[in-house]
Amino acid sequence: SDPGAGTSVVMLLPAADGTPETETSPPPVAAAASAARILLVEDEPELRAMLKECLEASGYEVVEAADGHAALGKYRAEAARLDLVITDVIMPKCGGRQLVSAIRELHPGVLAIFMSGYADDPDGADLQPNERTAFLQKPFATDRLREQVASMLGARDQQLTPRGA
Repeated sequence: SDPGAGTSVVMLLPAADGTPETETSPPPVAAAASAARILLVEDEPELRAMLKECLEASGYEVVEAADGHAALGKYRAEAARLDLVITDVIMPKCGGRQLVSAIRELHPGVLAIFMSGYADDPDGADLQPNERTAFLQKPFATDRLREQVASMLGARDQQLTPRGA
């Protein structure tokens, strides 16, 4: 094109407020939480590997599965040694909702963190946050995952500790 007669492009970006966020090292994990074992269920191998690395760096032991059917088998084999289930909501074969529902038939008090990139997922009653259920909207920062895991395990440990102990 000729100078002054070509295409014009205007890009409008929102102004930043505050300082940029920086990655920090994982927060220290309490001794009781660091001994926790987590069942991680995610059908995307790269994401599952990243989440496993994040959790292990925070001191947790991670058992992983690629779908709900495999996870249910691992849960049945290791239920007494698992403290928390972290699962994607939408997966082939058996999704996170079905998985946690089946696990809660065996152990009603099991803690679960659901993850999903679909905006309408948290609308289901089974995904509403409470003392044993949390929801993380993908994408999320690894710090957010660590905070949620520590919060749920810490709340559980407080409920299990007798008063005055």
